[in-house]
Amino acid sequence: MQYILYGIFSALGIGFANTLSKIPSQKIGAEKLLFFRTILTTLFLLIVLLFFGGKFDLSMILFSLLISSIAYIAMLSMYKGFAVDKIGIVSPIASSYSVLTIILSAIFLNVTLRPAQTISIVVIIIGVIIINLNIKNKFNIRTVAQSNKGIFFGLVAAFVYGIFFFLAQIPTRVLGQYETAFLFELGILIFSSLVLLFSKKLMTIKLPDDQNKFYIFLVAIFSVASILLLYTGLKNINYAGVVLALNSCAPLVVIVLGCIIYKEKLTTLQKIAGVVIVAGIVGLSLAG
Repeated sequence: MQYILYGIFSALGIGFANTLSKIPSQKIGAEKLLFFRTILTTLFLLIVLLFFGGKFDLSMILFSLLISSIAYIAMLSMYKGFAVDKIGIVSPIASSYSVLTIILSAIFLNVTLRPAQTISIVVIIIGVIIINLNIKNKFNIRTVAQSNKGIFFGLVAAFVYGIFFFLAQIPTRVLGQYETAFLFELGILIFSSLVLLFSKKLMTIKLPDDQNKFYIFLVAIFSVASILLLYTGLKNINYAGVVLALNSCAPLVVIVLGCIIYKEKLTTLQKIAGVVIVAGIVGLSLAG
């Protein structure tokens, strides 16, 4: 029961973090939200690392920091999607990254796809297509980009996240989960700072107002809590699959919170699509 709660609360953590990020994404912009959020998450995880970390491998540390640039693009795309569209639509799409991660693992790591994984991948793809059926024009990437920026940003986030999590398996196996979680956040902070610096926004950046400070603080707290709960739950091999499956329900949390907090009204087709995508993600987690 204890490990089941880890999975449930980790899903709630990332669900609340993504839901609350919508307001600062709209008010101060995705770039600044990611910058301020990652300052806090890096500090929080540094404290955790001082107590539970310890592994050191220079090549893996540098590799982790390097691939964090990919995570930066994915998170930025997701936040941009939240800013311009309903989080109940963008979140399930962005969370479907596991499809690409598993496909890349099958191609480059010779991981055999199980029938259940193949079925789950097809289900997720069907869900993504269904969400786009409300677009009047013929479905293609160019049409999505022009007609619905939120869905486009969600697709970009899913694609880039898929590449990131495929590569992230390498340092995680060598360094450990807490170490890589800290390094990924630190790397995102570095790249976020560089982007703001080269766009000449870093030197003129101002602290957000009190309301946005509060939201950013909550986003950081919920993000770190979700990471720690997930990794703690995964320590027990017997419950790892259940914990991952419960954690993968986070998009469903976002859909519900979006309807409650932001009064988002999803069409019946969009609700069905969201549930189909989440079902596929849960299926992938269980099949893994």
